[in-house]
Amino acid sequence: MVSKASSVRIFAGTVRHALDEKNRVTIPSRWRDEELGEFYAIMDPRKAVGLLVSAEEMERMTEEIEALEGLSASQKRSFTRQLFASARPCSIGKQGRIVLPPELCGALGLKGEVVMAGTGRRIELASPEVWDEMCDQEKEAFVQGAHDLGL
Repeated sequence: MVSKASSVRIFAGTVRHALDEKNRVTIPSRWRDEELGEFYAIMDPRKAVGLLVSAEEMERMTEEIEALEGLSASQKRSFTRQLFASARPCSIGKQGRIVLPPELCGALGLKGEVVMAGTGRRIELASPEVWDEMCDQEKEAFVQGAHDLGL
């Protein structure tokens, strides 16, 4: 889905999809179009989830890293090196499926089913058990955030 107010792609919603023996999973049709092209799979170092980001999001992240104040050139270079070295390209096939890297599936414990959650500019990937546990842990913070935003 592309926001009408800008050209920023927004991924929203949560789906549970089958993950086959070749680590293929279908990207929901509402999240893909002809312009989407390739995703990059990366691990989120803060929690037990993977991220799928578009090429345009990778570019935006790179620009954001370069603009960060408070990090030395060496720290920026190290972070960028680790980010791009760990990113794995995942092309979308004609049937709307991508192949998740085996190392990502292994690290996340993905077998049989994967939760795909739109989180704005990124898609998070997790096992159903990890996803359910994270949602339980974050429920209070979500309620407070919704209150703070006036929802």
